[in-house]
This record gives sequence, structure tokens and C-alpha cells, in this order.
Amino acid sequence: MAKAKKYQSLEVGQRVWIEPVEMFLRQDKRSIAEHEIIEVNKASAYAMRLDLIEEYKDNLLEKRFLAERINQRTREVKSNGWGTHYRLWLTKEAFEASVQRQKDLKIARKKAHELVSKMSLEQLQEFIGGDSNG
Repeated sequence: MAKAKKYQSLEVGQRVWIEPVEMFLRQDKRSIAEHEIIEVNKASAYAMRLDLIEEYKDNLLEKRFLAERINQRTREVKSNGWGTHYRLWLTKEAFEASVQRQKDLKIARKKAHELVSKMSLEQLQEFIGGDSNG
């Protein structure tokens, strides 16, 4: 029995957004670059930044070298192996919603930390429902 596809296949001409994620640096400022799918096969899709497509439109070898390879089954973007990996977004709105969730979570953690740091040990134990005798 064949496995059901997890994702729809990416298609030539489709627009996607790719976010670089630094592994070694704390990333407060997230950004994405708009890409277009320039080539597909069953296993992979190749996406190139829009600002590079016109410049390398006639040079297939350069296009493939500069394009990001995306696994069609898992939607993982092949990383360069130098501490950066990439996250694929199908819409700009999905990326912006993720950024907003990250900001909301940061604010909620800060508020929770401020609340808990002002509590006495007895208040904290009561708050978490713990027993003061261990």
C-alpha cells in the first residue's frame, strides 16, 4: 500500500518564501526572501530568489547552483552546512503569524516571570499546587 502524500507537490512558477535560521546566533529579527520555483521533479523542487531569476535566466548551471533545493516530501530546504538552515513558508501571512506568535510568547513569559518573582515561597507553592513539606 502506497503512503499518502503529506504535502501537495510544489509547482514551477509557484511563489514561496524562505527564512534563514541561524544556529549559533540569537535571532531576534526574522526575515524572509521571496522565491519562485524554477524546476521540479518527484523528489525535489528548486527555488530561486526573485531578484536573481532575471539575472541568471539563460544560465541553467548558475541557476541550479544558486537555487535552494526543497525536498518535495518533507518540505525541508537543504542547508549549506555552515550553521544556517532554512524554513519554507508557502505564504507571507503564515510567516508573519509565526513572528507575531513568537512576540506574544515572549511577552507572556516576561509577565509570568514578573508575577512569579514577586511571590513568596508559600504563595508560589500554593500557586503550583505543591506541598510545602516536599
